[in-house]
Amino acid sequence: MSANARNRKDQFGLSNSTVKPTRGNNNTVLSDGYRWKFLYKVDLAEGRFLTKTYMPVPDLNEYDTIPTSISPREEAFRRGCGNNTGLSGSCCFYHKTDFIDPVTQDTFSKGDLDFCIDGTICSKCFSISNSMNRDFTFTLGGDCETNICEPTRSVKEGYEKALDQQRKLSPNRNTYLQANVYKGAKEKDGQIQSVFINLFGLSESDLTVTEKDPVVVIGSLTGRGASVRLTTYKKGSNYVVDGIRLIDGGTNYRDAVVTDVPNNLTNRIIFNFDYRGGLFADPRRLLNATRVMVKVTLREDQIADTFSTDQTTFTRYGLIKDVVSSGNDTNFIAGSDTNPGQTQTFSNIKRVQVSSTSAIAPTAATA
Repeated sequence: MSANARNRKDQFGLSNSTVKPTRGNNNTVLSDGYRWKFLYKVDLAEGRFLTKTYMPVPDLNEYDTIPTSISPREEAFRRGCGNNTGLSGSCCFYHKTDFIDPVTQDTFSKGDLDFCIDGTICSKCFSISNSMNRDFTFTLGGDCETNICEPTRSVKEGYEKALDQQRKLSPNRNTYLQANVYKGAKEKDGQIQSVFINLFGLSESDLTVTEKDPVVVIGSLTGRGASVRLTTYKKGSNYVVDGIRLIDGGTNYRDAVVTDVPNNLTNRIIFNFDYRGGLFADPRRLLNATRVMVKVTLREDQIADTFSTDQTTFTRYGLIKDVVSSGNDTNFIAGSDTNPGQTQTFSNIKRVQVSSTSAIAPTAATA
């Protein structure tokens, strides 16, 4: 990503990056005109998913200090119920993200109170919070009228939870590094990411100014702090504009207009704005990472022990979704009767026939 228009104009056909990006020169314009931003590091565990075609894209929005492998009861205990898991009281539910009610069009910010219920056990509150993506607090023996909910509550995002654990993390681990990338992106949310000026069709006399690198004055209803200058080279006693440079992207920009620039170049300047929430705080959106990779390892001894079969050699493996299992009275999707975090093993004693209606979408049926 180039932040210097001269790189695009003067090095046409020779615009490949020539300076190796490092964490030391992160997010600065290098001598070849390019600006590189460090996003994340592929740790050893994620390296198993690195191929010639794909690379893993970790996202700290999913980071949690409570592992997903624990039982639902243990998770309810650690999420806020404690020893009150089976006891009755009142629960206050809070939004984890900004939210617009699709029916009433009411708007809520992250941490705003959503609703309160009482006369219910804490484990039910935990289940409701999971299904609705809400945070919650529980008051033992409380009711919504007497124990009034706080109107707002601090709700931490994944990267904030990681930053809380920073002292326990190695500074070379991706969790540590990426958490600080997110922090910087959130602090600079709404920054102007880059600026471009189109000088096509203008003569040298059209671009002649009296001062070196004049300031581009920016007006905005939302943002503040951005700093932009034209770049120039000296010719005689004057200067000639040859590009534009973003010095500081500022914060909170959702709009920007040029209010003052030499030689009436206003309509030739284009701004690239930040994503809401920070461009670098969502690497999957930034890199358009829309695929899920699954790494499966089967051990022959486990197959023999678990499924009571003498077969130990397999030449084909596959993943099948929405497998139908037979119950006492009806059929159901295998695994749909389990709780979150609960594992279940199935075996198939009949041959599975796999046919393909296309090269992409195979179908499976039991014979």
